[in-house]
Amino acid sequence: MNYDAIPSVVYTHPEVAWVGKNEEELKAAGVAYKIGKFPFTANSRAKTNADADGFVKFVRPYSFCVL
Repeated sequence: MNYDAIPSVVYTHPEVAWVGKNEEELKAAGVAYKIGKFPFTANSRAKTNADADGFVKFVRPYSFCVL
């Protein structure tokens, strides 16, 4: 079983979720990675909940492939 493919979530306010390795783990493993950010101000759910502060951060290895 690939435990890096199992998503996790903490139902707090704000919600926190992740899947795979984080930036520190990729850095420690010497893996080249790319970071992307998406602001909550562009997210309909965040706007509807009047909670549009913050962003989503994506960390992915350069070797990542989309199926």
